[in-house]
Amino acid sequence: MNSYLQQLQQTGRDPEQWELHYRRAADLGEASDFARAVIEIYEAAPEDTFYAAWFYRLRDLAQATAERVIAWGWAIPLALINGILFWVLSDIDRFHISLDDFDKVPLLVFLWAPLSALLVMAFLVGAGKRPRRRALWAAGILALLTAYGVLLYRQTGGAAYQKQYLILLAGHVPLLAWAAVAALLLHHHDDTTNRFAFLAKSLEVVIMGGLFAIAGGIFTSISLGMFQTLGINPPDVVIRLFFAGGGGLIPVLAVATIYDPTRSPARQSFSVGLSKLINLLMRLMLPLSLLVLVIFLALVPAHFDEPFKNREVLIIYNVMMFAVVVLLMGLTPMNWRELAPGLQRWLRRGIITLAALAWLAGLYALSAIVWRTWHGHLTPNRLTFIGWNLINLGLLAYLLLKQFRQPLGDWGQRLHEAFARFASV
Repeated sequence: MNSYLQQLQQTGRDPEQWELHYRRAADLGEASDFARAVIEIYEAAPEDTFYAAWFYRLRDLAQATAERVIAWGWAIPLALINGILFWVLSDIDRFHISLDDFDKVPLLVFLWAPLSALLVMAFLVGAGKRPRRRALWAAGILALLTAYGVLLYRQTGGAAYQKQYLILLAGHVPLLAWAAVAALLLHHHDDTTNRFAFLAKSLEVVIMGGLFAIAGGIFTSISLGMFQTLGINPPDVVIRLFFAGGGGLIPVLAVATIYDPTRSPARQSFSVGLSKLINLLMRLMLPLSLLVLVIFLALVPAHFDEPFKNREVLIIYNVMMFAVVVLLMGLTPMNWRELAPGLQRWLRRGIITLAALAWLAGLYALSAIVWRTWHGHLTPNRLTFIGWNLINLGLLAYLLLKQFRQPLGDWGQRLHEAFARFASV
C-alpha cells in the first residue's frame, strides 16, 4: 500500500498537513507517489471539493510519471519499414521528377511526409486501438491528394511555373500529411482542448525528431569518418542507407516516444519532460523576440521600400511570421491556471505584445506582396504567400480580439480557442 495514502487518510482534510506532506514528498523525489495517493483518495470521494482541488493540481504529474510502456513492438517494425522505403526512394536515378534533361528532383522530397504519416497512423491504430475505418479514409484521401499533386505538376504551365509549383508542393505536402494524422487522432475528440493539445504535441514531436536527427547525423558522420581514415569510401547505396534510411526511422520513433497512443490528445502529459522544457525555452525566447520585432519596426521607415523591390527580403519576412506563430503556440501553456498569478499576468502581456507587433510586420509584408503582384503578375509563389499572410494575420487578429473582449481569468482558454479554430484553416 502507498505510504502516502496511509498518511493522508490519517491526516484527514487538514490543508496545512497535506501541503507539508506534499513538500516532503517532493524533496524526497516521491511526488509521483504522493500524486497517485491523492488520485486514489479522490476517486473514492469525487464529490469532495477538497480532494478534487488536489486531484486537478497533481493529475498531470501522476499521469506523466506513471510507468508508460512504449509500444516498441509496433514502433520499431514500422520505423524500419519507413526507413527501407526512404532508402529505396532516395535513389535519384530511379525515382525522380524531371523538369528538363538536367534538373532531377528526388521523388522522396514529396513522398517522405505521406509515407511517414501512413506508418504513424498504422502505429496509432495498432498500439492505440484507433478506428481502422477512420485511418483508412484518412490514408486514402492523403494518398489521392499526394498523387494528384505529384502527377499533375506539368499542367501548371511552363518550366518556371512548374519549378515554383514543385517547391510549394514540397512545403505543403507535410502539412497535408499532418492533417491526415489529426483527422485520426481528433475523431470523437474534436473540441478546443483536444485540438490545442494536438498542436502542442505536434510541436514536441517535431522537436524530438530534430533531436533524433542531430544524434543520427553525429553518429553517421563519425561512422563514415572512421571508415575514411582507413582509406575506405562506402558506396552510394551505403551512404543512402545511413542518411535516408536512418532518417526514415525518425518520424515513427519520435511519435512513439512523445505520444501515448492509448490516450486522447488532451489526456497526454504536459507538465514534465520535453513539454516543460519547450515551454521554458519559449518563455526565454519571448523577450528576445520582442526586442527584435521592436528594433525591426523602428527601422522600417528608413528601409521602407526593401521588401517592395527585394524578393529575398520579402521571403524572410514571411518566414518570420510562421516563426512567430509557432513561438506563440509554444508559449501558450496547456494548464495556464497552474501558473503563478504574476507569471500569468506577464506571460499574457508578452503574448499580446508579440502578437500585435507581428501583426504590424505581417501587414507590412502583405502590402509588399500585393504591390509586387499588382505591378507584375500573379505567380504560384505570390498566390501562396498572399494566402498564408491572410491566414496568419487573421489568426493574430482573432487572438488579440479574444484577449481584449473576454474575461482576464480565461486568457489561456481564449488562446486555445484561437489556435484550435485556425488549425482547420
